[in-house]
Amino acid sequence: MYPTSPAEHSEIAGYLFQNYRHLLNPVERAIYEIEILEGRHYTNVQAKQLLQDGLAGYYESVMRRLIREHGADLRFNRCPRCQQLCRTPLARQCHNIKCLHDWHGG
Repeated sequence: MYPTSPAEHSEIAGYLFQNYRHLLNPVERAIYEIEILEGRHYTNVQAKQLLQDGLAGYYESVMRRLIREHGADLRFNRCPRCQQLCRTPLARQCHNIKCLHDWHGG
């Protein structure tokens, strides 16, 4: 399931980082924790390569790798009504403010 639009790229990358961060390799995890969460620079040759296209390139690269290497293990949980990604792989309620569909009961 590879995203088709720029908006979907951002949505899927966010979903993967929120729910599948445990699949990041050590360099990807260090970049996320140091560069993004702490706001400090991570000086490492591999990190510099991953960040050469900025944070957007980093997210794109990690997203592609996760889908390529772990695609069968990733669960893209979508609302059955509006098809927007849910917050988590096990969520049973849509967080789209225009939908808010709840399928807990069935």
